Parts: sequence; C-alpha cells; structure tokens
Amino acid sequence: MHQQIGELVAFTDPPSDLLPILRVIGHDLHRILGKKNSVPEGRSRRSCIWASLTVRDLLRHSGFPDAEVAPCLLRIQGVDPEAELRRELVIGEEPDNPGDPGWTGHLVVIARDWMIDPTLGQARRPWWRKLPEIAATPTIDPADRISFILSADRTTAVEWVARPDLDDWQTAPDAARERRLVEVRKLARKLARS
Repeated sequence: MHQQIGELVAFTDPPSDLLPILRVIGHDLHRILGKKNSVPEGRSRRSCIWASLTVRDLLRHSGFPDAEVAPCLLRIQGVDPEAELRRELVIGEEPDNPGDPGWTGHLVVIARDWMIDPTLGQARRPWWRKLPEIAATPTIDPADRISFILSADRTTAVEWVARPDLDDWQTAPDAARERRLVEVRKLARKLARS
C-alpha cells in the first residue's frame, strides 16, 4: 500500500514513531532547503549528499541515533507497454566521462530498517513521470541490496544497491555540516509543533 505524504511516498505503512518525521520530510524538506540564500533554487532536489545528510541529522535529533547515510547505486528500469521499449537509468557506476564534475554515486538514509531517498525525483524522466520526489521504503539488506520497489502498474522498477566503496562524497562541499545546521533546526521545530 502506497501512502502519499506531501512530496514523499511511503511504499508500505511506516512505523508509528517514524511517521511524524516522514510528514515533516514530505511537506517541508525541500521547501526549507530551497529557502537557503547561498544555493541555487532547486539544488536540494538534485543534491543527494546535502538532502540525505539533512534528513539523517533530523532523524538523529528526533530519537533515531542509529540513522546513517548509505552510498549506493540507484537503478531505475522501465518498460513502455505500448512500445515494449526498455529504458534504464543507473547512478553509481563508473562515469561515462571521468572529467564530469560531481559525485558518481547516490546517497540515501537508513534508519531502523527503513530507507529514505530524499532526491529520487531527480531521476524522473518522461517515461517514468510518476517517480516520487522522495521515497521511503523498508530495507531488504542494507549491506547489499538496500531496497526495491515496483510501481503499481508494474512498468517501473527502482533498486538501491549498497556501494560502501563510494566514500568520496564525504569531501564534497554539500557534506559540510554548517551547510545544513540552520535547516535541521527549522525542520526539528516543525516536528516539535506537529
């Protein structure tokens, strides 16, 4: 059963202690990160490092001390039922052009056997328009195949595969703690009022 919570889709019923935090993430994460003056509009939706570390810090602040970020490979496969055309997008493999700026991998958050991907929407394409901006789903095996979802119409599959070797995200500018401190406090205040 899918549960829509603002921009977030939970792909099964989340635990009761996680639900209020998912509500804040779904309704407020990108709105609050988008108000940061020093970053371009929409940046939080494309920066898995910044968004995931913000979500991890909010979870830790809110009673989930085990919350961690996990580097992974993100694979999305789709089939156009009319054209029988298979499409695939992979983030987290070796880059086609090693000189490209940015990080090769994808970062998600793991807490109490749940995975939160705050930037899944960046992978949206015309052939899989219904991808949620933010996804939350139970984990399968955080050390290997983190999670997997299949769309209700069975035309899109999304898979997150652990890639602990992709650890160079830690030196990216978006990983700086001061980049998210104020925003984590704002999200925590929203949670306290909910």
